[in-house]
Amino acid sequence: MQNVKRDIITGSFLLIVFAACQQRPHKAQNPGLNVRDSLFKQERLVQFNKTVYPAISSNLRNGDIVTRCGSDLTSEMLRRLNEKDKTFSHIGIAAIENDTLFVYHAIGGEFNPDQKLKREPLWSFLHPADNKAAGLFRLPMSAPQKETLLNHVKNLYASGIPFDLDFDWKTNDRLYCAEFVLKSMELIFTDSGYFHHTFIMKKEGAGVDDITLNKHTVEIGKWTY
Repeated sequence: MQNVKRDIITGSFLLIVFAACQQRPHKAQNPGLNVRDSLFKQERLVQFNKTVYPAISSNLRNGDIVTRCGSDLTSEMLRRLNEKDKTFSHIGIAAIENDTLFVYHAIGGEFNPDQKLKREPLWSFLHPADNKAAGLFRLPMSAPQKETLLNHVKNLYASGIPFDLDFDWKTNDRLYCAEFVLKSMELIFTDSGYFHHTFIMKKEGAGVDDITLNKHTVEIGKWTY
């Protein structure tokens, strides 16, 4: 029953996810609601800037895994595709470059019109205008392993590898978010069975929780805002 339910959710998801990504939020018609909404968002931004972002940024290391949960419909559908932990909807790999914290991640939709692998400042990646939760995770890597991982990630970014709208694990010329992270990590951790792979509609794939719940993954922290 659980597999059938997941198949139904996934089937619907694959049909509408990209269309949902293209839609812009509707503006409230009531000016009073706009004021209250703005105040609410401002409070969340203050909380994020004072507590959440400093906690994450001070603990972040090269090669860390950064997760988030978006506040839109597409993110809700994505997080439900996780088999065990439905906390997060999106995932990327962190890099510290010239004292700036970045997250490399595969994403489609209006916020990334060219559909290519994105390099985004951590603050923007986690911004509370579009997100309500974040996580920081780490796999045990030596300095040379981190260098190998980040060189691979940066090469993918330079090549402009596009987002995989078909969520097809068997192809490597296009990548979706969890696929990008897991396949990059599998270049470092080559032991068979090191990572669990999700099967959605009888197709091999990867969910965010296949990475965050891996027995070798260390949870640095989770935050809601």
